[in-house]
Amino acid sequence: MSDDNTLTMDTPRFLTASANLLHAAFIRASRAQSKRHFARIQGGNALDLATLRSDGKGEVLFRVKLDHTEFRGKIGFPVFRRALEMLLGRIGERLRLKMDIPVYASEQTGQILFSIPALFEDAGQVNVMMLGVDSPEAGITTLKLQFLDPEQFRQKPPEAGAA
Repeated sequence: MSDDNTLTMDTPRFLTASANLLHAAFIRASRAQSKRHFARIQGGNALDLATLRSDGKGEVLFRVKLDHTEFRGKIGFPVFRRALEMLLGRIGERLRLKMDIPVYASEQTGQILFSIPALFEDAGQVNVMMLGVDSPEAGITTLKLQFLDPEQFRQKPPEAGAA
């Protein structure tokens, strides 16, 4: 392993690499393998995805975790996979169209959240999945698939008399 264990990527390259790793682990992999991966992260564990290297400038292990504390309803593999497919589709669309991707970072924890929400409905419950990056660790990047409170994404109806 390299001494500095860092890779630098701009946001589009980072999101492309992250989306490709998630797609390989949960969409392209066999259903049985994908379900095993889901069971691991649903239980609170991290799943190692791959080690990325950069022209002698270091290597970083990419992992993924799932935060489903704000999920509404019962989360299972089919719902998770559908939400992830929607999220990856939204990420791909933003990248293809070269759209701005707002990034929120916590100065206290170092966590990052990409503002690309994937809203979906299941059994009458609305949920929102987003991609973030957990607190930094030397040589490790932990992607964080997280469900957020859907109420914060609800559109307020226009006020009466507003034009």
